[in-house]
Amino acid sequence: MGDSESNMAASVEIREDSSSEEDQGVSDDDDSMADEMPSGYASFDPREDPFHQAYEVNNEFDIEASGEVSGDKVVQIVHHRKTLGQLHLQVLWTSGERTWETVREMKEDFPYETARYIIDKYKSDHSKGEDRDRLYQWARKTVRDVERTVRRLGRLYDLALDESGHVIKVRRSGGSKKKKQQARWKFGVKVPRTVKEALAFDKENKNTLWWEAIQKEMKALVDMEVFEFHDDTTKLDETFQETKLWLIFDIKTDLRRKARLVAGGNLVELLEGVAVYSSTVKQISVRLLQVIAHRAKLKTLTGDVGNAYVNAFTSEKVYAVAGPEFGPKLEGKIVVIRKALYGLVTSAERWHQHFADTLRSFGFIPTKYDRDVWIRPDCNGCYEYICIHVDDFRIFAKDPQKIMDQLQSKYTIKNIGVDNCFWEENIKSRQKVWLA
Repeated sequence: MGDSESNMAASVEIREDSSSEEDQGVSDDDDSMADEMPSGYASFDPREDPFHQAYEVNNEFDIEASGEVSGDKVVQIVHHRKTLGQLHLQVLWTSGERTWETVREMKEDFPYETARYIIDKYKSDHSKGEDRDRLYQWARKTVRDVERTVRRLGRLYDLALDESGHVIKVRRSGGSKKKKQQARWKFGVKVPRTVKEALAFDKENKNTLWWEAIQKEMKALVDMEVFEFHDDTTKLDETFQETKLWLIFDIKTDLRRKARLVAGGNLVELLEGVAVYSSTVKQISVRLLQVIAHRAKLKTLTGDVGNAYVNAFTSEKVYAVAGPEFGPKLEGKIVVIRKALYGLVTSAERWHQHFADTLRSFGFIPTKYDRDVWIRPDCNGCYEYICIHVDDFRIFAKDPQKIMDQLQSKYTIKNIGVDNCFWEENIKSRQKVWLA
């Protein structure tokens, strides 16, 4: 922080009462200041904090060719006060200088020391207020994020310390050996984690149930033209990012084997400005539609779109290498993902937009209160409604089968029913998670 800030702090001190200037002065010669402070204002020393090693690691990575790190560091945050309605912190620097700095500047330049001081001192000394609560929430989040980062650094790097506890050498950690995962069981059936395990379980059980589930999933994706296949020697342009594909296995309540191919969306860097949010119908909207249906004597019909996400095209440029689930002829080839495959960050938003475009083509428009409740007039002067929740939907109309036929002309619809209890329970369970 420059000389202008120091001069400004000094000018504020001149306006202070002479007696308060003696108590709160910023002279370098006043070494007894910390001892005279009340116990509630005891100084905070980041060097005594166990997470101080994170700063040493960061400094080790930022050392320039000269071997020196320039710039003063915070030794202590000694005291705090409010001047002209703005919170200031008294800081002791490694140069021995003590200055008053605004909390805004300290949050930007030294967030961890500032957050620890706010949590340990400032919170207990001020009455409740919106500004205090906002600052305290920021401090808690900052400390939590730094602690998480330090734990990850501890798993990745081995640190060599000198007698003073400073980092003198950093090396990549070999890491601990992964524990062997125990087999997962569901409904008395062992569930595989990989294609290799699935084939081994089939051999052990003397059937091909898991392999048939894999083939069913892969055939559906290939038929829907989800992928583009290229030779392993093909070089894609730099805008493409590589990810991984793997299968998730599950057991249905009727003991059918289920396999779902997903992409590693966590391995793909999301470009700035790409939409990812996808809304769902509010539970209160479903209740209101039930009241309207009862009053207007509307019939209901529910359904579930099969392989919903991959009906839409993805907005990401992603590729992967085909694994054994693609079969011996395609294994090892470059696979470009064209559709919104499960696992990609933007897939939910792409499907939501695709389904919305379909409903618009049928003459529906979204309501103003809930954008996932769609409405259109019918020929009898009444209205027809449809509400959507991800890939599930419910129709309220005089003739809901007519709308269902329109949807079946575009999608594969499963679990068609007059009153599907699973549909409503699905909404309840997901919204409980969101509200938790």
